[in-house]
Amino acid sequence: MAELLEWTDGFLVGVEEMDREHRNLHKLTNTFLTAFKDGKAQNILDVVLNELIEFTRKHFKNEERLLRKIDRTQFIAQKDINDELVMELMMLRDTYVAGKLGVDDITPFFNDWMLRHLKSVGKLAYGMDGDNEE
Repeated sequence: MAELLEWTDGFLVGVEEMDREHRNLHKLTNTFLTAFKDGKAQNILDVVLNELIEFTRKHFKNEERLLRKIDRTQFIAQKDINDELVMELMMLRDTYVAGKLGVDDITPFFNDWMLRHLKSVGKLAYGMDGDNEE
């Protein structure tokens, strides 16, 4: 079965730890999207979404730790973006819990959210361009 959110090597940032975490973030997102699409039980969806939120927070802290060492200015900019992305994820959870989301609503959110972090934000944070060159 095809993933709802396809992984591409364009998501790689060239930092092994971050690439590994990005792949895990991608996997958790697809696990949630697939369970949601397949109409899995509410408790399963809640567990997966909470795991996704917690992993995202952990990942952003790790990313910010690395960026602080590389470039203080970029760290500050990235932290602001990461904080905004976590807030968006929390708002999604609240809307989901309120029963106001369908799979057609949630999939585009994750596509946009993941793409903004993995492709654009992640590469900019590590000083990489769109061709995955340092």
